[in-house]
Amino acid sequence: MEDGEGFQNYLRVSLLLREGNQILRQFFRSQYKEKMKVDWEDKPEFAQQFISSIGQELYESSFKLHQKKVFESGNAEKWDIALLSTVIKTIDKNMDGNHNFITSKVKRNIKNLVEFRNQYEHLPRQSLTKDQFTNLWKLARDSLVVLGGDEEEIDRIRTAENIQGIKFQGSGSVNQENTEKARKLKEEGNSALKENKFDLAIRKYSEALNLVDICDEERVESREGSYL
Repeated sequence: MEDGEGFQNYLRVSLLLREGNQILRQFFRSQYKEKMKVDWEDKPEFAQQFISSIGQELYESSFKLHQKKVFESGNAEKWDIALLSTVIKTIDKNMDGNHNFITSKVKRNIKNLVEFRNQYEHLPRQSLTKDQFTNLWKLARDSLVVLGGDEEEIDRIRTAENIQGIKFQGSGSVNQENTEKARKLKEEGNSALKENKFDLAIRKYSEALNLVDICDEERVESREGSYL
């Protein structure tokens, strides 16, 4: 397999992971609202309220130090799949400690998504063989659909020759400053890709994709270079 194809496989899985983060984040928000009867707001006050009500045991016994800092910000847009999964497990409990909000099927698929994230984070290089790509894709794809992802749009991450037109989950708002940053990073990624500097390209694309609330057009274009 040529490095270019292996890199494209890696980028597609990277996009799937970021889509998974957004889908699980939306699932968290819906579960929080169902249990607490109020929308989660990305503020430190909401994190503190969560800790003092149903999350005390979780916070003290399950969170690692870096997770505590991220959680305390209250900004769910910064939480990764592992942290979201842990918080969702806590929301699943009634005040008396019984579980009844989330079905066993959903729990199983959240677990699959965490395993997908763990395998991705431990990849030895930013290139995937066809078999590696297929195995990671199978692990995550159906789980994302169960958790509310759009099946057609998820599959297009895998099949599209050109990434244009693919829709991704988002908060619905647009941050102009981050959009400008994403545009610059996308251009740098495209330049690196043309020079076959694959590690630099994926780093630039990833930085762009990690920016919060960039416009749909820029989010699409940040992926486009890898499919030339």
